[in-house]
Amino acid sequence: MQSGLGEAELQAVQLLPLWALVSFGLYSIAVIGWSLAHFPTCSKDAEILQGEMKEAQSELCARGVLSAEEIE
Repeated sequence: MQSGLGEAELQAVQLLPLWALVSFGLYSIAVIGWSLAHFPTCSKDAEILQGEMKEAQSELCARGVLSAEEIE
């Protein structure tokens, strides 16, 4: 059965899925890097996160996992 493609064209077509996967991976890395570089700062969310961290630290102290010296 003849496909009508030469040897070079057939090899190129066989590599297309790999090329697409590598291209998608590079695009994904670029998008993640761009997002991290331009991460929006939100003071309200930062305050909420710090409050949750303090709450977790006090809970760990109450359970005896951390001592007060380890927190500071």
